[in-house]
Amino acid sequence: MATTFADTPEPPYVAVIFTSTRTEGDNGYVAMAESMNELASKQPGFLGVESARDDIGITVSYWVDQAAAQAWKEVAAHCLAQRKGREIWYQDYRVRIATVDRDYSMNSSLFPAQQGTAIPRNATDGDGRCQ
Repeated sequence: MATTFADTPEPPYVAVIFTSTRTEGDNGYVAMAESMNELASKQPGFLGVESARDDIGITVSYWVDQAAAQAWKEVAAHCLAQRKGREIWYQDYRVRIATVDRDYSMNSSLFPAQQGTAIPRNATDGDGRCQ
C-alpha cells in the first residue's frame, strides 16, 4: 500500500471512499488488493489512491470524473474482487462517492512566511477565525 498521499490535480475531481471491516485471516486479500491497485493505476482517468487499515480499513481512490470512477467499478477483474470481498474478505463495507471541491495540504494552506512552521490547532486571528 502507498505510504504517500496521492498526487491529485486542482479540483474538481472524484473520490471513491471505500470503508470496510475485514473477516479473520488473509485468504488471498493482500495479493488481490495489490493486484487491484496496480490494475486501477492503469485505468483511464485514475489519479491515485490512499489506503489505511487498522480495525477499519479506508481506501480512497481518485478519478478525473464520475464516468472514470464508474468505468473502474465495471472492470471484469474488479467485479471479481468485489464478489470475493462480499463472500470472503469483508464483514461489512460502505462505498461513498464524492466530488472534491477543495484540496489543500499542510504547507499549501499556510501563508508563505509560515510554511514549514507548526500552527496551533486553536490559532485564530483577532476575529476568532482560523489563521
